[in-house]
Amino acid sequence: RAIGGIVNAVTNSGTNAMSGSGYGYFRDTSLNSQDALSKQRGAPKSELQRQLYGGPLGGPILRDRTFFFGAVERLQEDTPQDNNITAENGQILGLPAEDVGAVTGTLRDTFAMGKVNHRLSQNHSLQLGYVMTKDVNASTFSSFATRSRRSRLSSTDQAYQAQWTG
Repeated sequence: RAIGGIVNAVTNSGTNAMSGSGYGYFRDTSLNSQDALSKQRGAPKSELQRQLYGGPLGGPILRDRTFFFGAVERLQEDTPQDNNITAENGQILGLPAEDVGAVTGTLRDTFAMGKVNHRLSQNHSLQLGYVMTKDVNASTFSSFATRSRRSRLSSTDQAYQAQWTG
């Protein structure tokens, strides 16, 4: 009767065969419908772009002894966020045309990880790992927000790991 969970993730390692793959997801404005506020004002369809791509790669460094594995993923997204400001109200307020209607929010996320496993002996092994996540986000989260009023968040997280098993 409690909310919670445990996640256990294990990445690939320890193969003498080089292997990898790649993937991609691409979406653009032609696949989207127009949002209700822009349609009501008679504004053109807002631009939306989304690209997600990446892949893993792994293999041997020293056959039967030292192995590597790495993966990378990149997300790039440009999302229109309608601030509900009409062209007439924008002129009254003295706003530039870019601050009227849909103001594009941007998101850029990069994830990368890598590890090396080395078998020291039949009963002992060493593993070194690295993980990095970098996020850059510029969005408007409220009505009547302009480009200069967007929130801008940028962060980079890194983690290192060393593990000896015996």
